[in-house]
Amino acid sequence: MAKYSKEQRDRAVDLYVRYERCAADVIRELGYPSRGALLSWYADQLEEERTRGVCFVKLL
Repeated sequence: MAKYSKEQRDRAVDLYVRYERCAADVIRELGYPSRGALLSWYADQLEEERTRGVCFVKLL
């Protein structure tokens, strides 16, 4: 399994949100991660935001 930095994971999740949760577009642009990894990172980030009480929606 490939290891990605926090910055790489955050970039992928940011693009996932920007592209209206289209994993294929993110993978096409970045060349990583797998669909499963991206969905897992997204879920992790949502949980992190929920527990901190911060809204994940960003103005892009």
